[in-house]
Amino acid sequence: MRVVRGKTFITSDLTVDEDLDFLTLYQAKRLASPASGEALRKGSAEILNAEIHAAAAIAYSKLNLTGAVKAADIEAAAAIPLSKLVNTVASMSDLTNALINHANVSDAHQDAPTLISDHAGAVDPHGDRAYTDGLVPTIASKASDEAVNNSETLQNDDDLVLAVGANDIWLFTAFFRTHGPSGNANIKYLFTLPSGGSLEAYGFPWTTGAPHTPADGTTQVTLNLAADTIEWTYKKYLYIGGGTAGNVQLQWAQLAATVEDTKMKTGSYLLAHRLA
Repeated sequence: MRVVRGKTFITSDLTVDEDLDFLTLYQAKRLASPASGEALRKGSAEILNAEIHAAAAIAYSKLNLTGAVKAADIEAAAAIPLSKLVNTVASMSDLTNALINHANVSDAHQDAPTLISDHAGAVDPHGDRAYTDGLVPTIASKASDEAVNNSETLQNDDDLVLAVGANDIWLFTAFFRTHGPSGNANIKYLFTLPSGGSLEAYGFPWTTGAPHTPADGTTQVTLNLAADTIEWTYKKYLYIGGGTAGNVQLQWAQLAATVEDTKMKTGSYLLAHRLA
């Protein structure tokens, strides 16, 4: 340290016992700038959070803060632990950014429909109605042709199947795009269900008259195919669960076993909405 006495500068090393109140016993007229890498601080205590605020001896303006707080700074082992942050969201924009940017936010179900339906805060901006599964359709479709050759035995379609819950209610459309080379084999089809479930097949009256009476969707239906022609079949179904989960499965085969490829073609689909 330096001690000023008159116009003479005396420089000496001073060791102060830790019990000595140096600042009370001595009056420092002037302090030289600390040497590079050193600093002057009363005592050896750590700077505490309570000392750092606008009205304190250590004001914010005296802190050399540069740059923004980064994600790497905010963790349990960092200088700014997570516990020091106030976990609030001021606006929907903040919420959106938090969900997009936060690495720990994930969809445990791995699909958007479940995430939306399970989230109580998801609302319809047009009516403030909670989103439900029924607004998000389930689609089972054929990405390639499936053929049956020389067989009258009903078999599960590879693609046209719906997984349903124990007491679910589903409304779905079935669209079949079919082809037979000769028109001799034709197609027979039906749906199989979980135990206790029921399936109504129905349409709409296209002219004035009585409403359509639904058929049993588990009863075999025949499609008479024209020779070498792609044909469409379009039907509506209502499935009502009976306490058992499982699959609503399309089964089909040739009506008359014929040595030719009878096909359920690409683009056939089931388009379903869960109502309850």
